[in-house]
Amino acid sequence: MRPVTFLVPDLGHASHAKQVSLLAPAMKTAGHPVNVFSLAGDGTFSTPLRMAGLAVEGHRGRRFFDIGDFLLLRRRLDETREGTLHVFGLSALRAAKLTGIGLDRLEIILTLKGREKLNRINRRWVNQVGRIQVPHAVARDHLIAQEISAALIEVVRPVVALPPPLPDRDEFCRSIGVSPHVPLLMTAGQMRNSDLYVALWVFEYIRYPEKSARLLMMGDGPGREKIESASHGLAPEGSRVMFLGARPDVPNVLGLAEIVILPQKTGGVNVALEAMAAGRAVVATATPDMSAIIRHNETGILVPNGSPYEFARIMYKLMHDPARRDALGKAAAGWVKASQNLP
Repeated sequence: MRPVTFLVPDLGHASHAKQVSLLAPAMKTAGHPVNVFSLAGDGTFSTPLRMAGLAVEGHRGRRFFDIGDFLLLRRRLDETREGTLHVFGLSALRAAKLTGIGLDRLEIILTLKGREKLNRINRRWVNQVGRIQVPHAVARDHLIAQEISAALIEVVRPVVALPPPLPDRDEFCRSIGVSPHVPLLMTAGQMRNSDLYVALWVFEYIRYPEKSARLLMMGDGPGREKIESASHGLAPEGSRVMFLGARPDVPNVLGLAEIVILPQKTGGVNVALEAMAAGRAVVATATPDMSAIIRHNETGILVPNGSPYEFARIMYKLMHDPARRDALGKAAAGWVKASQNLP
């Protein structure tokens, strides 16, 4: 079997790290020799990779420049000769190009989000890879408009794991200090700047008529402190927003939500797929990323960007329409299974 090396910028809370945590073990199970190299060293998704019996290499995160990482990556690329190098993002592609050795013998697969702005050097390097994978047609068109060869680009949906067993609702609610009978609204993702800030405004419309509801925010990042501060500022007496931080069991916990809200302007696809696979009703911003996986009013609901009131209106109606929530969740789970050939 051909050896495969996954090269990623980091293994923190990011979509590429989640995807590698699913793809690398699957490739290993299929019999491929697999290496995972992180330019920033360990991160959240290092643990599931190691639990799958995979070594995670790279430790540049410990210092500004690490000659050991440079030499190790050169060795790994050379050892992957006649194999495949799967690169996630432009920064990882630059690292591979600068390392140099072995690239002429490797099949290079490059995964991009399709929102990148490419300079002349980037365009040249991207056009030299064997294949480019993007999540949807809008991303493909964005790259073609920047003079990337259409023949190289293929649309590949992100993968998602089988839905894990649901945790015990009573036990989970006790662990976070709420009654098991309260409605749970959930959101999750990277807290970069104000990515999830809209969720606070949406909940402001809901928390007054729905006094028992709780909004659970899962994730971490440089914007978390700002979002928590805003939450306390909006409701000094307690807004019933609960910050649960970065949790390894997010896919499990999402299965307990009445509604999953994803107001991000970009990204959020991994969380959406996990919620959909768990049969939850998802309300998300109508971005190209979300529109590629959610059929509006069939497998979820898409809301125009910048419309917190519309988010709140839809969610309030769903909270009082369990049959509609169930229908959306069942259709979402069915679509995920069919689109990814899950049993």
